[in-house]
Amino acid sequence: MDALFLGRQGNMYKSKFQLHKVISVMIGVALLLSGCGDAGVENGVITGTVFSNRAGGATTKTPEPSVSVIAVFESEPQVIRTAVSNANGQYRIPNLRIGKWALGYSKDGFETIQATEKTATSSEASTAIGGTDIKVYVETATTIAAPDVTLRNRPPEGDGTVILNLVDERTGEAVNGATVSVGNSTTSNGSNGQYVLVVPIINPSGDAAPQSAALNVSAEGYSGPANGVNSLAVLAGQSIEHTVRMVPLTGQIEGQITLSKFSNLYDVSQFRVTVEGLSTANQQAQAPDANGFFQVEVPVRTSTNNRSYTLRISGRGVFDQVVNNILAPIAGSVRVDVPPMTPQTVTIVGEIRNPSGNRAVIGQLGLEGGVTGGIPNCNAFTNGIRGTVGSFSIDGVPVDTQNDLTVTSTVYNCDEAGLQTGTAAAEASFKALNNGTGVFTVPTLQAGAGN
Repeated sequence: MDALFLGRQGNMYKSKFQLHKVISVMIGVALLLSGCGDAGVENGVITGTVFSNRAGGATTKTPEPSVSVIAVFESEPQVIRTAVSNANGQYRIPNLRIGKWALGYSKDGFETIQATEKTATSSEASTAIGGTDIKVYVETATTIAAPDVTLRNRPPEGDGTVILNLVDERTGEAVNGATVSVGNSTTSNGSNGQYVLVVPIINPSGDAAPQSAALNVSAEGYSGPANGVNSLAVLAGQSIEHTVRMVPLTGQIEGQITLSKFSNLYDVSQFRVTVEGLSTANQQAQAPDANGFFQVEVPVRTSTNNRSYTLRISGRGVFDQVVNNILAPIAGSVRVDVPPMTPQTVTIVGEIRNPSGNRAVIGQLGLEGGVTGGIPNCNAFTNGIRGTVGSFSIDGVPVDTQNDLTVTSTVYNCDEAGLQTGTAAAEASFKALNNGTGVFTVPTLQAGAGN
């Protein structure tokens, strides 16, 4: 029995020894995983600060809180430690083994900086936005400051809504009946020129928001978007509205300007032809040639837009001529008949020194008017001058003519003795103006000095 007890006791002692051995190994592994070094070697600490570019730009830094920081020991066995940045963007990772540690940073809404073996490039330095390959060597019983890190906003992925307004560049009208593609989305359902598309946004590269999506627009009567616009900004989870000006295909309205009378007195090349109904920026007046021929460019009509225009012709000295409801060309040109322009006219009035005849004449126009008063009398004096004064008026005289006009009449002469010595022609040059009264006064007609 003693032998048996001893045997059993021996086995018990053996089992206890093995159990202590297993426990010792587990404690050693735990100490190793906890970062304990060799006897007499103290662990180190890594500190640092995380910023973000919330304020915009690579050089703008704002302390970023709640960033997850990971430290990976790059020797065997691998050890991982973590920390979270505080309200000032600062973090502290204690109890680290001596050696090289790779640091990584992550937070929702920002690009992740991986704790990897990736080799940094000039565009991925540790202090740059979105930098990688951040390494820190920990020495015994020291606190190591890691380089500052700036996280870059990562735009979200998902569906973004694009509200596209199509506007005719020349007329300002809404463009209907178009087919619009933004990214992978296409629609032809537009109302009053507005098209709504839901565009999927995938952002594997983490480029700055918003994303750029390819734009394609086709519409009858248009060559495409103005200024070569071929992309639009889209932001996942948000609606962005864009206005795109469309370049219309164009034709011409052509015709000739004439005058109802006095055509030789006006330079029609100085007149202007304007198409009303175009946007202000495109209402540039066109000048006809010397013979009055003109040609103005207008957007064509289409099956969805039966355009018509109003033509206005204006010039100095004539009343505006308006031609309504000119149907736009489908292509090429359309001819329009312009009624003759009517000159604006006034009545000219003036005085005649020593009038002899009873008519005053404007030979260039074939117009004349009567003379009143001023019966010949060489013994009379008017304002200290020998003779009499009469007056005249002529109706329908055009204003703002290209050249001066001349009015003439006949006057009598007196010698110093007060005797009438015959007649002579008197004239005055003028250019009538429309002063709003309908009457224009010309200089006094007289034969010569001393009369």
